[in-house]
Amino acid sequence: AYEISTRDWSSDVCSSDLSGWNTITYAAQGTGDKTRGVQFNVSTVGWDHVVIGYDLRHSNTSSRYEQVQVTLDGVSFTDVALFGADVAVGDTWYSQRTVDLSAMAGVANNALFGFRVVAAFAPGGSGYVASTPGSSYGTSGTWRFDMVTVNAMPVPEPGTWALLLAGGAVVARVARRRG
Repeated sequence: AYEISTRDWSSDVCSSDLSGWNTITYAAQGTGDKTRGVQFNVSTVGWDHVVIGYDLRHSNTSSRYEQVQVTLDGVSFTDVALFGADVAVGDTWYSQRTVDLSAMAGVANNALFGFRVVAAFAPGGSGYVASTPGSSYGTSGTWRFDMVTVNAMPVPEPGTWALLLAGGAVVARVARRRG
C-alpha cells in the first residue's frame, strides 16, 4: 500500500511539488523476504539502453535493505541490485539510486518489462534489519519514494541503420582511396 505524502528533501528539481509515495504495511519479521515494496510495469518498446532510478527515504524501523528486481515476462522477477541504508540511519534520503540495465538481454524493446524495489532480509540472514542501529524492524516502518525514472534511448528505425551502414561504407571507401 502507499500514500501520497510530503517529503523533507530529495533531488527533485521542482520545489513547488513536495509529494512522494510513502509505502506502508511491510511483512512481519522473518517472513515475506522480497515480497513488499513498489512495482512499476513500463513498456520499453522502441527504447534501448534502459537505466532506472529513484530517490528513497528509509524510516528508522524500515528494512535497511532494498532489492531491485526486473521482469522480462511480466510474471517472474530477477534480482539485479541490492542497496542498503549506507549510513545506517533512518529518515535519511538516498538520492539518485540507479541501476543500469543497458547490458541486460531482453530489457530493451520489451512490452512486458517491469521493475520493483522490495524489502529484503539482511544478506546471508533470515530476517530484516532496521535502518537505524538500536531500532527494531517493524511492519509499520515506511519507505518514501520520489523521482522514480526510467531513462532510455530510442531504438533506431531499420531505415536509419541502413543509412548509417551505407554512410560508413562510403567513408571507408574514401579513406581507402586516400591511403
